[in-house]
Amino acid sequence: MAVVIAVSACNSSDNSSDSINESGLQTMQSNGVERSYYIVQPEDDRNSVSAAAIDETKPLIIGFHGSFASHLSWIGETDRYGFVDQVGDEAIMVFPDALKLSENNINWNFDYDFLFFEDLLTELDRRGLQYDKSRLFVVGHSSGAGMANEIGCRYGDIVRAIAVSSGSLISGGSCIGSVGVIQTQGELDSQVPVSVGGAASNFWALYNGHDPETSMPGVIEPCIDYAYVAFPNENYPVQWCLHSGGHPWTDFNAEAFWTFFSGLPAVEPTADAPPGGGNEAALGEADTTMSFTLRYPEGILPVIGGSITLYPEEFERGQFAAPDVFLNVNWDPNAQAPGGQILPGTEVTYSLVPITFFVFSGEFDVSKTYKLSIGINVEGGSQPIPTPGIDQGALVPINFVDTTTPVIIEETIDISPNLPYK
Repeated sequence: MAVVIAVSACNSSDNSSDSINESGLQTMQSNGVERSYYIVQPEDDRNSVSAAAIDETKPLIIGFHGSFASHLSWIGETDRYGFVDQVGDEAIMVFPDALKLSENNINWNFDYDFLFFEDLLTELDRRGLQYDKSRLFVVGHSSGAGMANEIGCRYGDIVRAIAVSSGSLISGGSCIGSVGVIQTQGELDSQVPVSVGGAASNFWALYNGHDPETSMPGVIEPCIDYAYVAFPNENYPVQWCLHSGGHPWTDFNAEAFWTFFSGLPAVEPTADAPPGGGNEAALGEADTTMSFTLRYPEGILPVIGGSITLYPEEFERGQFAAPDVFLNVNWDPNAQAPGGQILPGTEVTYSLVPITFFVFSGEFDVSKTYKLSIGINVEGGSQPIPTPGIDQGALVPINFVDTTTPVIIEETIDISPNLPYK
């Protein structure tokens, strides 16, 4: 049955407590700001059964659009995602809108959009929306895919599964609950490199208790399913769909994502990780992860290695001293660069880099402010002592909550040549 979308419908939850009976644009308050979302209701035969009886058997899908976009990515005249038509009347769908961060920049923001997600679910409950609480699905593209990944990690005790199209995960290591995951990724994606998407997929495979080295065919080509030897965690598959395209939503996403969602067995949400998985399984011997973006200078020589260490707060570039703490001294900066090699003058985002707090003596003191040292070794330089003017690096202040919370550095870090030793 075709989904009928009433684009002109608009109800404000601030002025009315009526239930949501029709598709249309809605508004609500979150964190003192008016937010909007579009709801797509199934068009079932409501003459033969009550709306509540219909809706309570339906899953709820929340979809996050990409950068610079809105809910029209899902339900606009062009319907560029094609997801609504694929799902049809089989689910209730809600498509929230991101806020404008600056002129010509509409995007999701971790500072307040997770609260918006919580408030949205509360608002839907307040307005009497009936849906299957054991089948809450989240889907997203680009920056919205990052939201889907993060929500799967942070709200795995209420979300059944996520579908990610060209997205990264930066908070892996402190996840809760159990979620199924399907992720599509383009080999030619220059915005979310395949290595970044692959790091997220590998994390989820390990978190869900699977072996990322073994797989079977997934829901559709080119997807593979890591739940090859799934018992007893077959309820939480992880599928990886690497295709030959770039960053845009693919022509098979809609079919793959809905087939994945609709084929999952019914299980109650849980705060526990899948059997044999969890954060420790995903992190291995690392204490936690670090995610950051580096801006490389023009003219940098080919990069051959890197390190991540900590120095005292008073340390300055050009001083000759050993680090206080080793975080990752065998880090490969090329591993998550597009094409596997850093290009001069480019920015590279690193996701889920494993770090371990190795202190030479005593315990790591989280109360201190440190200097994070990013070391970049290049051809013609030297290791372990870098060559001034040739090897590169950066030094930025940093604080830690503890040794297990994922470290996320939001500001881009500029890489530059090391200074002569004082």
